[in-house]
Amino acid sequence: MRGGGGNRVRGPLCRAASSTVVITPDNSLALPCYHHRCALVKINGSLTAALRSPERADALSKEGRYAFCEGCHINCYFDPTYQYARGKFFYESMMSKLRYAVTKYILYRRPWPRRF
Repeated sequence: MRGGGGNRVRGPLCRAASSTVVITPDNSLALPCYHHRCALVKINGSLTAALRSPERADALSKEGRYAFCEGCHINCYFDPTYQYARGKFFYESMMSKLRYAVTKYILYRRPWPRRF
């Protein structure tokens, strides 16, 4: 993804607004993503209402197509996005997770400390 120049607004891969829920410290929904938020929707006790807001509907219709989306490759948004389409990036992401798990939990596993 990075090697290819990131997201392209003419054929967007990003699904940040639909794949990730970003809640700010002041209890607002940040749209379309945290790094380039154009809208903040107050949650006011109902996340469901915030997710059904007109602002989120607008962000969903434009996801990956904003001018600032061109060339974006922020992994915390693209990794969940890969689950939406079973393409090249989906399989590369799954292989990366598998390598990580094997390395962390099998190859370099440290025994739990014993407690007596």
